[in-house]
Amino acid sequence: MPDVVQGGLDEERSSVLPTGARRVALVLALATAALLVSRSGLLSADAPDQPDGRVGPTAEPVPAAVRLVAEVDGHLVRPGQDDWSEGPRVPGSAMVSLVPVPVPTAVFSARGPGTLAGVVDGLLFVLGTGPGAVSRPIGQARSVVAAIPGRLLVWRDDRVVELDAGTGRVLDPAPFPAFDSSEGWSPEGLVAVTGTHPLLMSRSLPDGLRQELALAWPARRVDAGTNPGLQALGTYGVLIGIADDWVLTQGPGCPGTGCTVRVLSVTRDDVLVRDVVPPDGWRFSGGPGPGRTREALLPVTRDDEMLEALARVVPGGDSALLVGGTEGVDLAAGVVDTADGDVYLIVRPPNERTEGLRVWRPGRSGRAALVPGGPELPQTARLVCVCG
Repeated sequence: MPDVVQGGLDEERSSVLPTGARRVALVLALATAALLVSRSGLLSADAPDQPDGRVGPTAEPVPAAVRLVAEVDGHLVRPGQDDWSEGPRVPGSAMVSLVPVPVPTAVFSARGPGTLAGVVDGLLFVLGTGPGAVSRPIGQARSVVAAIPGRLLVWRDDRVVELDAGTGRVLDPAPFPAFDSSEGWSPEGLVAVTGTHPLLMSRSLPDGLRQELALAWPARRVDAGTNPGLQALGTYGVLIGIADDWVLTQGPGCPGTGCTVRVLSVTRDDVLVRDVVPPDGWRFSGGPGPGRTREALLPVTRDDEMLEALARVVPGGDSALLVGGTEGVDLAAGVVDTADGDVYLIVRPPNERTEGLRVWRPGRSGRAALVPGGPELPQTARLVCVCG
């Protein structure tokens, strides 16, 4: 059985990128749109106060290894390094979904800052993020479901298949044998469950407000008799996103001002369900958000005006917590995260001079920090990934 099932899905948890769950609508919300209870020590005590008494954003440098990639007017750019018109051209529409393909550490220096994959009009392509890169078609697909180092899981015809990300060569024609879209299922992404990564599937009901959810387990687990081919999870509201072993759906009252989020904690044998309400004075805006670990961020809108922010879902909590410093987040400009869960976003607060690139880190979960000297991206820019 190919390594993507034996090793990749079972052992490389931190490298899996669930794409259906991370759309920015993704984004994100963007997904929604990805927590530890906030401790006073995690809030930035050294943040300067504003004249009106509000705590200003802290500043944190971007680690040298972080390579932010944005799209500006159909071109990929690395903010602060490339001219807007000189980066690699993105095929098709400017809003095409681009999925980062992680690069194995052993070959990182030889392969550059990373690769993106996408689908335009049924054509699967890969695109380098470095100077002079061009897109290369590598086959046919309906969508990219997920990526692990050097490999892609794509929806092709009625099946999800595993491909080599460089050549498009089929490595496994049926890594999840129970998935069959001819029965109405759509692949949504990978869920982390007890050391492996089954495929989350959805099937919409006629009312358009509810979906059946199920897991298709990896072939190795099925062949060994460890798991069934298909595990039904039940019927819930519209899927918002995936964060590690959480599945987030719209809860009762959605869409509307009473909208809640239903969090499904998936285990090998059970599904634990809890409802989460938005922070006081805010409401969930319905889109997906980022979050690769169990620290899901979701977009919220303030009740009294059209101001958006991000709120975090706390393990075991029944109320989401507002993330300070995200008020005025520009969801259309993209929200991207790293394998460690750091989230980068652009904030454009109304009537303030603190707009710019910010970063939220799981270790300082109460507030997003301003990135000093961050790039001044044009209004048309969209963050694509942290590649490398």
